[in-house]
Amino acid sequence: MDIFLQLTVSGLSTGMIYALAAAGFVVIYKASDVINFAQGDLLLLGTYLIFFAVAQTGLPWSVGVLVTGLLAVAVALAVERLVLR
Repeated sequence: MDIFLQLTVSGLSTGMIYALAAAGFVVIYKASDVINFAQGDLLLLGTYLIFFAVAQTGLPWSVGVLVTGLLAVAVALAVERLVLR
């Protein structure tokens, strides 16, 4: 029963991440009529950053999530200012 619960929670959380990424693609497409795949790149960058912050440097999850969020926002703003404008 524990394995079933663990797999259910893992599957639901993965599905929610996919749904959030898909909703982002839809919002960007509806707003600009252009499919922008940079959002997927930023999602992957956030994944790499959280892995590096937690696994490589040994930061706690809460600090790693905060640092990753701030870095992802900084990169997204830089891409928006330097590339999209």
